[in-house]
Amino acid sequence: MELRISKVENIDYNYLNTIEEKIRKKESISREELTYFLDVMVSFVRNKIYDEEHPNFEFKCDLAQSIICYYLNDMGIINYPCSTIKTIYSSAVGHNFIVAVFNIDGKEVNYLIDPTYIQFFKEENCNDKKYTDINGYIVETPDPGYFIDKKDMEMIGKFNYYGFGELNEELAKIYGNSFYNTRTMRRDKKFDSLSGDYYINSFIKNGNEKLSKTREELINDGYYIDFNRGRAK
Repeated sequence: MELRISKVENIDYNYLNTIEEKIRKKESISREELTYFLDVMVSFVRNKIYDEEHPNFEFKCDLAQSIICYYLNDMGIINYPCSTIKTIYSSAVGHNFIVAVFNIDGKEVNYLIDPTYIQFFKEENCNDKKYTDINGYIVETPDPGYFIDKKDMEMIGKFNYYGFGELNEELAKIYGNSFYNTRTMRRDKKFDSLSGDYYINSFIKNGNEKLSKTREELINDGYYIDFNRGRAK
């Protein structure tokens, strides 16, 4: 099943470049400006990493992380490249994502950026049959999407649509717990929950994942983002 995502068409490069310039100068931007900036960035990344065999960006998280982090670095934006194994739990499903800090209306705000989280919501991988146990120990679990409560699906659906969202305590808790409950070598299926603050602190403290691609590799392979000349290289 191919899930719905935002696709920015007819980019207003003058508006985008104005936002970029504000960010480079460490000036405050509005939430509206940030949303446009991130929407264009994530749309570009998803378009670049898409292929027909992986319509929901399966196995592309490390590439997406590299593309985004180099762009954020170029903008002078503080960012934390994270892996679930280092920031959530060592036996959780492996996945890479980013936390970035933006100056919105004079206040520093954390954002969670994950264009490929949507891969974990395929129906065939989000059911109880995906549990596998050996000798009483769980060795395989359903995908993270299985662990999203129905009441939280609207928020996560919006997050998946855009590929980013403000990293408040609620989103951090829902997102983090979805991976925390995929950890293996447990004896039961009880849903365990940690606080949003715990995850936010861990993402920032332990968000130092080595990027899988170099800047040169991204440039040579056509993944490098540069909107300054009215186009992405």
